[in-house]
Amino acid sequence: MDRVCDEVLQLIFFELNDPGPLTHASKRFHAFSQDSYVRAHYFLTRYGPIEALYFAFARGRLVTERVIDILLESGAHMSRYLVQIAIHHYFHTHSHFIKGTWVRSVSLRVFLYFLSIAERRYGEIPRGKNDDDGSLFALFLKESRFPSEMKSVSWETIKDILETYKFMPLCNKDPIMSRLPLALAVEPRLLPYAVANGFCMDSKYRDFVFRKMFEKPLPFAEANPEEIAQNVRELCKLESSMFVTRTVASEVCMEAKVNGPGYRALKLLDRTGFLRFELSTLVCDLIKTFQKTRSITNPTVIENLCFLHADMPSEDRLVRLVMVLVTFLSNEHAYSTPASIHQKLENMGVTPITRADIHEVLMNPFVEKPETVINYAKRMVTKEDGTKGLSEDEILELLGEVAARCLEIGSKGRFLDKICQDHSDSELMHIIERHVLDHYQVEFDSLPCWEDDAEAASAHEAQLARDYMKFGVEDLFYTRNHPSDSMAKGEDRFDLGIITQESLSTMIRHDEAAPSRSRRRMDFPWGTLNDSAGKMHYPPNCLDVGLWLKKRLGAKSAAAAAFMTHAVINNNESLLHQFMSPNDLAINFVPVTLKHFRILARLGKAPSPKLFRAIELGARFYSDETEYLSTDEQPLKARTKTSKSMCAPALCSPISTRAPTKNKKRPRRSAAAAVRSYFVPDSEDDVTCDPIKGKLPTGSVLSLAQTKEHHLRLWVSNLGELLRFEQRKHTAKKRQIEQNTLAADMPVHLPKSDFMKTMSTSLRHLRKHLNEYHKQLHPIVVPDETNTDDDDADYYYRAPRTKRRKTMEL
Repeated sequence: MDRVCDEVLQLIFFELNDPGPLTHASKRFHAFSQDSYVRAHYFLTRYGPIEALYFAFARGRLVTERVIDILLESGAHMSRYLVQIAIHHYFHTHSHFIKGTWVRSVSLRVFLYFLSIAERRYGEIPRGKNDDDGSLFALFLKESRFPSEMKSVSWETIKDILETYKFMPLCNKDPIMSRLPLALAVEPRLLPYAVANGFCMDSKYRDFVFRKMFEKPLPFAEANPEEIAQNVRELCKLESSMFVTRTVASEVCMEAKVNGPGYRALKLLDRTGFLRFELSTLVCDLIKTFQKTRSITNPTVIENLCFLHADMPSEDRLVRLVMVLVTFLSNEHAYSTPASIHQKLENMGVTPITRADIHEVLMNPFVEKPETVINYAKRMVTKEDGTKGLSEDEILELLGEVAARCLEIGSKGRFLDKICQDHSDSELMHIIERHVLDHYQVEFDSLPCWEDDAEAASAHEAQLARDYMKFGVEDLFYTRNHPSDSMAKGEDRFDLGIITQESLSTMIRHDEAAPSRSRRRMDFPWGTLNDSAGKMHYPPNCLDVGLWLKKRLGAKSAAAAAFMTHAVINNNESLLHQFMSPNDLAINFVPVTLKHFRILARLGKAPSPKLFRAIELGARFYSDETEYLSTDEQPLKARTKTSKSMCAPALCSPISTRAPTKNKKRPRRSAAAAVRSYFVPDSEDDVTCDPIKGKLPTGSVLSLAQTKEHHLRLWVSNLGELLRFEQRKHTAKKRQIEQNTLAADMPVHLPKSDFMKTMSTSLRHLRKHLNEYHKQLHPIVVPDETNTDDDDADYYYRAPRTKRRKTMEL
């Protein structure tokens, strides 16, 4: 290191956060660190011209008169605001945002030299409390929304402190740093002076600034759309990275009815061609987003959508469908007549309403009360021949088609229950059940195999029983028939920002609630706002279709079995919990079968923990659903079968609890085989200790316990065999790969599937549970007392000595 030249040593110093320890390594390093030029350029290089003096004062013992001169001559920024804060902090008059020693570590002689330079540059400096430039700047922002006659700080004053006194925030920790873009949004004419002082308008400020420009004015304040549009134009001309994004424009449109000045200014910018997108296209895309979100049921949103559509009508089919849906959702009251609804639809310009429109409206996840729609269809729907109104048979046919397609939308349970109650219940239920059995049966051989294509197998998803609370309603029926052309044009739309459903006022409150010091580094994504209820793809308090079918057709019906298989494939935890509730283990419990595990093994997916929990609680063993389905596929009644082979006579017979008398012969082996138990016949204590006891019909409690143990043993045996089969296939495939790569001499690592990993662990717990349950059922009894007699010689056994006694002869 002693041979390193000064230039290289200087670069090493500049890369260190604290060069102090390095200066103690040698006398040369110490002497090199005493150079004023090295010290000054260390702060300039590491912190930049704007923050160089601030961080130099934080290490006051390194600052000398010569260091200050070199800093200022090399371009370090010294504003009057920095001088005022330094005076307040050095003489303990006001601490501002700085809590450490900071400038107090500078010697008095050096600090007075710094003040003399500031006095020559800026003249008389205001030193009173709240007289500094930062306080004036904060007051200007506070009064930004006041009328002109009520403001105490004009924009000319702020222009003066920026232009003459070089006002700039001290560092990123300064609260003024996050407020400076806000001042530029209030008064864009300040941007050239801020840029001249070294301010760089980061694109991360963009949405934050324009939101404040389009902000809804106060009730007593007047806002001119022309003035807002002019401020936007000036700001965009001064900085090329500043432009109105689709995100801000959609937020302005979301409160178009209540924020008239901002919306009219946006339209004015669109008419003059100043926006980088067409406002009509943005409104069209914005309306489409409400097709699948819960916010479409909000009355405020409905009113704003009607206003936007009336102001910018569109011929897009999806937009028309959303407006038809909005009309029916806002008229679900009993007093809404088909004539009044038809009049509203005519005013929107979306008539005539056809059978296909009614079909799409009924398919929407948020239509749970179909009475209004059906009543309208009976009178006002225009058919192909030009006549109006659908007959009862046509209505029933329409509902059958809708019900069949609603099976894949998990949140439509209440809708299906409602139409079955109000119309032909048996016929609709027959249509639904037959559609499930004809179209949604899972064929084992048609599933992708994990060994052949692991990616396709893990991504495989069943059509029914999707977890809509986790993934939302899939776009199965809308995007397939009505692709969004406007969103597909050009890949640069995402550079202009995404379209949100949040209002401008909501996002401004979110910006203001964010920590001020971190606001400069935020991207302001709309997804960070904790208001996700309106964006959910299912209605509140919805009923799952699978749960509704289980209640209507029974837990042991073919339709429930199909939904159970699909729920297992999709790992729908919520539906599996409702299908296999511990409270309904024997009566209303959808059975678990070995076929479910075989399907998961083929797909390589991990079984749900609820399946193993159900087995532990006493779920019966079935190879597949055909073992419990009746011939006509009706639900089976819960019953138990008591087998002599599963219930030994000695265990089922009553056990005497009388204490043995003294000097009585010990019982023979035939009697000793009986297990001593504390069970009292006809008591309720033993019935409540097991989940399945008390749920099944009458029978011996011990026989029910043995039945549970028998099925648990069958589960462990069959699942163990299935796991061993999968392990053999995995080993054979690994050996095949090793033979193919033997010449390349490369190590082979074939990962196991999630099914094998989960099953290995879960089977271990099941075997442990089986052993513990077996010990509870067959406890090892230690006799209370031992009575010996002459006849016990045949039964008496003495253990041999473990160590023979050694004798020593003297």
